[in-house]
Amino acid sequence: FRELNTADFEGPFTILFDKNGNPLEIYFTGKRNDTTGRPGLAGLNIYYTKNLTRQNPGMDKWSVPEHLLKINSNFEDKMPAISPDGRTLVFSSNRPGGYGGFDLWVSNRDSLENSWSEPVNLGAKINTPANEIS
Repeated sequence: FRELNTADFEGPFTILFDKNGNPLEIYFTGKRNDTTGRPGLAGLNIYYTKNLTRQNPGMDKWSVPEHLLKINSNFEDKMPAISPDGRTLVFSSNRPGGYGGFDLWVSNRDSLENSWSEPVNLGAKINTPANEIS
């Protein structure tokens, strides 16, 4: 997977599978890299790649990873976890508006074709003054 494995940092990931157990989407932590042209904001970012095999039968190919601008901030955004239906993404961030160092945030989408909503902090029942990472 040349599109996913670079000489730069690719960190924790989560995979959305279809009903037959085939991977559809991968979300992972990474960094902007001006040399390779990977876009992003300062710090860690969450990226997304889509399995293109359905559009190109016989090929095992993934899309070039996309920077999730609506989810990422100029802080550390990392540790994505996708729900089994692919409509909820939970991640850790130290962005402003939290309860501690790193908090858990959530973004939603109505369907796999729609874009993600603005992230919302999961609140004081989940987040503490300490770090919630995953």
